[in-house]
Amino acid sequence: ALYLIYKEALHNAVKHAKGATEVCIRLNRIGMAVWLEVRDNGTRQLQVQTGKGMGNGLRNMKARADSVGGVVMYHADEVGFGVVATLPIG
Repeated sequence: ALYLIYKEALHNAVKHAKGATEVCIRLNRIGMAVWLEVRDNGTRQLQVQTGKGMGNGLRNMKARADSVGGVVMYHADEVGFGVVATLPIG
């Protein structure tokens, strides 16, 4: 699940982050969970909180995280867009 979420988040950054010059990838272990962030510095016309503009890729990442008891969150602001996934280990 972690690999497929990572792959989708990176694909989305390349495909949808208009004007992006950087993609930052962070991976940490926190206790018995793994935490992944993929963040770009581009702009998007996406309103994640309302679900408007939420395509299949974002829904698939959420479903993958849900399937292993994890969570995925999205955040968009003036400095870019990020995907954060927290998945249990084991």
